[in-house]
Amino acid sequence: STAPNNAEAQFGMGVASLLLLNSRESLDFLQKARELDPKVDKHYYYWLGRAYHVNMQFDSAVASYRIYLNDEIKKRDSRQEAVKTLILQSEFGKTFVANPVDYQIVNLGSEVNSEYSDHSPALSQDKRTLYFTSRRPTSPDQVTSRGDGWESIYTASGSGSRWSGTSLLPGQLNERSAHTSNVQLYENDQKMLVYKSTKFGSLYESENKGGSWSKAKVFTKFTSTQRYEPDGFVIKDGSVVYFASSLGNKNGNLDLWVSRRRDTDSTKW
Repeated sequence: STAPNNAEAQFGMGVASLLLLNSRESLDFLQKARELDPKVDKHYYYWLGRAYHVNMQFDSAVASYRIYLNDEIKKRDSRQEAVKTLILQSEFGKTFVANPVDYQIVNLGSEVNSEYSDHSPALSQDKRTLYFTSRRPTSPDQVTSRGDGWESIYTASGSGSRWSGTSLLPGQLNERSAHTSNVQLYENDQKMLVYKSTKFGSLYESENKGGSWSKAKVFTKFTSTQRYEPDGFVIKDGSVVYFASSLGNKNGNLDLWVSRRRDTDSTKW
């Protein structure tokens, strides 16, 4: 059923398995494809490197990546930098595997987690307040067609693995029948970059005014368009924002963008 004697089929199955996170199978398929036809695809060594990489065979991953860089793509190809990054990741991976560190993963428990999706944790600078997003329904009439709630921002108090007092973020930031998710705290925890599902999904800003978070306002005209802007990062002084947007992509794919204030006191970007 997988055409064992067809190199292109084996190659395709290898790539598909890798994308479906079946890392062991992907390596088997890709190795079989090379046995059948060493020149099965121009990008073969990229995918072989990825398969070795996720199977933690780092030396083989680096060797495959280097073949791809040196023999398969041009020096000015935009993929050069991405593959060099993968080589660096493989080298780090080899170091970390050779020098393991014992970490304990602890679930924060029912004081924070719910039966619904809970995600996007962020800590205040003093590490005593946890901000996160949850899809637990805020009231019986705030249930989506999926059976969960609209995304809302919550806080909890504590430290380490002990948190309590989970409650909705105080103020006007959360809204009924709309997704609101924390993205980043900045400017000494006095401002928050947030995602809201309005305008197909855009980035907004909220301010902490005496412990109460303000209603979301447009951060920049570039991060609140009629396209999809799900994530971003504001540098420490608030003068530059990097963000993801589907702006300019007819197929809806995301690209990374940057916007800068015209001067330090300006509200114009």
